[in-house]
Amino acid sequence: MPLVSVIIPTFNRTALLPRALTSVATQTLRDFDVWVINDGGEEPTLPPSARIISKPNGGPGSARNAGIAASDSRYVAYLDDDDEWRPDHLESLVGLLNDGHEMVYATADVVVSGSHVRFWGDCRFDKFVAEGFYTIFPPSTCLHKRDLLGRCGDFDESPLLVGPEDCEFLVRASDFAVPVPSRRRTVVMHRDDSMTRGPRPKWVDTLDYVIEKNGYGVTRRNWLMFYRAYLAAVREERPDKVSAWGEEVDRSLPAGSTRVGTVIVGDVRLGPEDIKQFCRRALEVA
Repeated sequence: MPLVSVIIPTFNRTALLPRALTSVATQTLRDFDVWVINDGGEEPTLPPSARIISKPNGGPGSARNAGIAASDSRYVAYLDDDDEWRPDHLESLVGLLNDGHEMVYATADVVVSGSHVRFWGDCRFDKFVAEGFYTIFPPSTCLHKRDLLGRCGDFDESPLLVGPEDCEFLVRASDFAVPVPSRRRTVVMHRDDSMTRGPRPKWVDTLDYVIEKNGYGVTRRNWLMFYRAYLAAVREERPDKVSAWGEEVDRSLPAGSTRVGTVIVGDVRLGPEDIKQFCRRALEVA
């Protein structure tokens, strides 16, 4: 049984996939196997060391689940087909898991058209921000113990979550394990294209699904999630949800803050265009 299984979902990326596979092949830690999941696209050509699973198109979460089910290892790592790892990626993260942590993540150097844009994941984990449905770290940076999946479940394969399936997975996984950062820049994320394909469902429907599934308003009192959902309902003209989610924001805001229309004022100051920066600032001080 290998120490790490590397799960690589792919869809019609035959020109980019070799770069990802080469970055895996050059890892300083050698105790791993590689699973490429062709998610209903053109059949790629793989090196003999990689195994392939071909399946109907179901999105990145479905593809990752297929790789998880087929593999058998102590730890699980993910790599998107347009990203790449630096040689010490697995070695540095495995060291953290061996120290007793259950889920760890590296820092990604986000690149667009060959130019650095920002670093992603160079922060401590913040549960409130994660439950506010903000992606603190992407799958290509993550390594976790396999048995964590037995407690939190696999990636949700609902069509409503094609795209943010990793964010919803982290909400559940962090109920059972606090993700720990390595602070090492061992991932390069190329943002020139996206694995998410086709028209996305209405954001209100996606957030409604996540809220109901994960007990928001019952076991999770997170005003940021309801504020995000409320703004989506305003944009998509869903008056039923505008009213219900607006009331949830009002109930869950911290003392000293209040909602005035689509703006939060007081100790917390936040407007419709500020959520991403708000989350990034919160993570900088976490």
